Amino acid sequence: MKKHIIILILLAIGINSFSQEYVISENVSEYDYFEMPKYGINGKNYIWFFMDMSFYTPNPIDDQAKIQYGRSNAFTLGLKYKHRIFNWFGTGLKVAFSTQKFRYTNTRINNFTFDTLISNPASTKYILNSFEGEYYLRFNFGKYGSSLGKYLDLGVFGGYVANTKEVIKIKHKNSNKLVKEQELFNKNLSFIENLQYGGVARIGIKKLAIVAKYRLSDIIEKQTLNQYKTYDLPKLSVGIELNLY
Repeated sequence: MKKHIIILILLAIGINSFSQEYVISENVSEYDYFEMPKYGINGKNYIWFFMDMSFYTPNPIDDQAKIQYGRSNAFTLGLKYKHRIFNWFGTGLKVAFSTQKFRYTNTRINNFTFDTLISNPASTKYILNSFEGEYYLRFNFGKYGSSLGKYLDLGVFGGYVANTKEVIKIKHKNSNKLVKEQELFNKNLSFIENLQYGGVARIGIKKLAIVAKYRLSDIIEKQTLNQYKTYDLPKLSVGIELNLY
């Protein structure tokens, strides 16, 4: 969490250093394409920082794995770009870094190399750090002045999982061991797919937006899913996005 706070402070400093044009009093929704400023929140081109926090929703299939949905989430930080084509329509790109966390109770995805003690842990957490890109279409509604206004985004995303980690918590009950609780860490998990892709929808007003992402790709490789008769990690996430401009 401390790292996230430090990053946000740096982002705020960076935002203040941007000298993009703002139009305060004009009715910018009535510009035509050739009258728009070249840069700025009201213009043809605009770049800004954003962050979002999303939470994964339950799988439609009743999986034996007891995932902790309130604590399974994704935090994303990055840059966005929009190109305004008409007053009501534009396109955009997003580049970001994302940390996904999936928390389970009393289960693990696999038991490749561990003994029976670890096959039934108190909890397991999978952490995926990835770089993401997105292309979206933006539909604007009404007048929006010097803000992003009211909008609907429909797009596609793709990502590369750069590193992974499994955190296993073990509690020793009725044991004479000096250690009552342990945490084991495994990195660079071989059963995690590197590529992710899917669709995204976003509806927003000015600086805030509700975001829904659906991953079409599997995170766990097919061989592991079939071998251990388990289901893939949750695919649908819903959250709040904050635009920093």
